[in-house]
Amino acid sequence: QTIHTKVKRGTVTQKRKQSVNGKTYLYFRDVYSAAAGQAAYDPLHEGTGRQPKWVNSKDFIDWADERLLSERWSPDAVVGYAKRHELFCEELIPCTKTLYKWINAGLMRTKNIDLPEKVSRKPHKAFEPGPRRRKILGKSVEERPQKVEDREEWGHWEIDTVVGPHGEE
Repeated sequence: QTIHTKVKRGTVTQKRKQSVNGKTYLYFRDVYSAAAGQAAYDPLHEGTGRQPKWVNSKDFIDWADERLLSERWSPDAVVGYAKRHELFCEELIPCTKTLYKWINAGLMRTKNIDLPEKVSRKPHKAFEPGPRRRKILGKSVEERPQKVEDREEWGHWEIDTVVGPHGEE
């Protein structure tokens, strides 16, 4: 059924003109077009899917903005106070992490600069793998003497030290 619906939505009629001996003939042909199918699909499914929580939480957002901006509360305090005193329906109150996401996304009047705790935090330094963290297992091959490179002195060997499966050599 899904494929049938897709083909039906994406089928367009093409018109072709052909002139022969002064007469004009019109030919019509049904052809599938993915672009036409997508163009027909998009307006039908524009409003489907679950709405984000902030769409229905306008009252909470206004109340939270007032507490965050004028009273300098933290987002965690706003969420905790609203839940503890049951100021809004439980479904309309987001978790603290979601409230931070709304602030970062610009859905509220509050900006990150307005949050006292967030501005004072210092970011953690990224892990930097470097030479001081690497274990040194002797001299590098590039540092060997020239007489070893020439291979004229006996005792400097290059061999394969990988051991294969038992019984093979």
